[in-house]
Amino acid sequence: MELGAGPPMTNGRRIVRALAVLVFGVGLAFSAARVVGTRFEPVLLIPVGLAVLVGWVVTPLHLVARAIGQAVAFAGTCLLVGYLSDGTAADLGRGLLDGPRQVITTSWPSPRFPTIFVALAALIYVACAVSIDLAMRVRWRALAIVPMVVGMVALIAVGAPDGAQWQAVVFAAAAAFVLLWIGLDDRVASVRAGLLVAVTAGLAVLVTTVGVTVAVADRANPRHGEAANTQLALLDPLAEIAAQQKARPARDLYVVESPALGKLLRWRSASLDVYNGESWSTSGRLTPVGNRLDEASGAEQVTVRVTAKRRDTLLWVSPGRLLRSSSPVETDAERRVVGIVGIARPAVTMFTLEPLAEFDPATAGTVKTVRPTEIENSYKSVATTLAGSGTVAQQVAKLAATLHDGKVFRLDIDLPGGVQQNRINRFLKTTNAGTVEQFVTGFVLLARSLGVDARIATGYRLKDPSIAYTIRTSDADVWAEVRVASGWVAVDVVPVTPQAAGAEPALAGQSETPPAAQQFDPPRVEDAHRNEPLQASASPGNATGWATVRIWAVRGGLFTGLMLWPLILFAAIVTWKKLRRRKGLKASDPARRVSTAWILATDALVDAGATLQNSHTNAELVEVGVKSQPTAGPPLGRLQRHADAVTFATAPCDPQRGVDAVDQLKLVESSIRNSSSRWFRWKWWLSTRSLRRRTQSPLR
Repeated sequence: MELGAGPPMTNGRRIVRALAVLVFGVGLAFSAARVVGTRFEPVLLIPVGLAVLVGWVVTPLHLVARAIGQAVAFAGTCLLVGYLSDGTAADLGRGLLDGPRQVITTSWPSPRFPTIFVALAALIYVACAVSIDLAMRVRWRALAIVPMVVGMVALIAVGAPDGAQWQAVVFAAAAAFVLLWIGLDDRVASVRAGLLVAVTAGLAVLVTTVGVTVAVADRANPRHGEAANTQLALLDPLAEIAAQQKARPARDLYVVESPALGKLLRWRSASLDVYNGESWSTSGRLTPVGNRLDEASGAEQVTVRVTAKRRDTLLWVSPGRLLRSSSPVETDAERRVVGIVGIARPAVTMFTLEPLAEFDPATAGTVKTVRPTEIENSYKSVATTLAGSGTVAQQVAKLAATLHDGKVFRLDIDLPGGVQQNRINRFLKTTNAGTVEQFVTGFVLLARSLGVDARIATGYRLKDPSIAYTIRTSDADVWAEVRVASGWVAVDVVPVTPQAAGAEPALAGQSETPPAAQQFDPPRVEDAHRNEPLQASASPGNATGWATVRIWAVRGGLFTGLMLWPLILFAAIVTWKKLRRRKGLKASDPARRVSTAWILATDALVDAGATLQNSHTNAELVEVGVKSQPTAGPPLGRLQRHADAVTFATAPCDPQRGVDAVDQLKLVESSIRNSSSRWFRWKWWLSTRSLRRRTQSPLR
């Protein structure tokens, strides 16, 4: 694929094609920015500019030299993008190997990690490099749009856009038109040919946008509420904690290991922030988030190893805010729960995290606030009385201290359990005596009535851990958390359990009527608007292997059909234009039929590769045609004699001459079709040489 005999690099047409590739590349940069949830990322212009520049410089070189030059520039581009996105040299390899998987498996928008930027830059660079190389080739210049369209479909597919990507589409449409229009010839095509490529370019853009709609369906996008990979609905988590504490014998659930285990006492399994007057719950769409869950806040970080031992254990436990995981996990947007991917047990992962801190009003900073629900507002007067005046942090501390010191409120493990609103009312407003879950629920409802963002956490409390600890069902616990400037912190609100020394703690007393396990009923909007909780529709059953194959087969077929649609339309337009030219064969005037047949015969020769000049006589046209298509010689010569007779004769044309001319045209076309392969026949019929002003028949 050498430079060949085409115009030099500084030729205006080549410059325009190179600029068109650059414009299309800018459109790719806009699409790539949407992957990380922004409108524009300047760092993603680097692969566009370098790919086009290097492709332009290495244009005269051999294919191998061009490939080596682009490979070196590709590595340098990815390294530069990695550094400019706050990464290191190691992110180059990780971005190329693991970056695409991170993009695909993380929920939108993808985190702004260097590896993801490297992966996006690599895709942009490859698309631009291939396109600029094709645009500079004489034979392949019209195909420069193909890698760009493929790259745009891929980027928009993983971007899960929150709206139409008009910038990218405008850039793509303009560049596609220029690449196709000028790519078909080194002279500007005629108006008729321009219409053909304009329609084809418009359809190419349509294919891109339609392909986007299909591809985006594979990506969980919380902003659009699309179907997620796993639907989580937790059955009464507080009742589950109580059941675990009472399980006999106690069962081993997890093994946790860390040098800092001595200060990691609370291990959260779920966060409950939806209260409907009957129970607490959490619900969410679990989407894969790869290995990175959050950005560091600057607090102390620790690394822990967690082993889930039981097959019925579906959630990971963590003692703080998760930042990294050595294995992919599933979680919701708020990180309320972190699901285990797969069913193999034991399952092992390494977490890097910031430990859960205890609430301290002196260092809490700004306490995050929310708008209370109607249920929460019903406790406003009680909360105001107990919390007193002061800052929000001081009010939270006063509430927690009032519940914890045991002077006003009393812990009684023999009372009926449950967090129904009537029992919470009795606990806070009448008896001031309650169980553990009633203390925690009471605090969270009181705090929320003051506008404080609070929730309940369920999990496990470790007892005298060393470096390794086996978490058992008897370690189950529940506590309250509030959200401050640095994140969620634990609040101790439950008094010391009044029971004999050595007895195991109990979460709650025996309930009056133990409730049967029920399917989770999603909270009503009016009861949980503060969270705008993730919807909890029924989870469809897992697709079987054949169902997955069928789904991907349909998607692949649809995508292939969309990609072939421009070619189909192109063929239809070319066929229509050529059939229009044959209308003269059915004219009533035999002289017109003869002249039309002769012109169409020369058109057929042009499409077959013959080069006819305006200075050629009819006899010379036949001589050139016979050189390119020897088998067409006899009918072509007979047709030429008919044309000469019509041109130079003074008598009216014999009708039989018109019929014979049409027959000879058919013989000429038949000889061309039968003289070569099927591929050549398709290429001959779809050729546009006879439709373009520069190469068309001299008889037109």
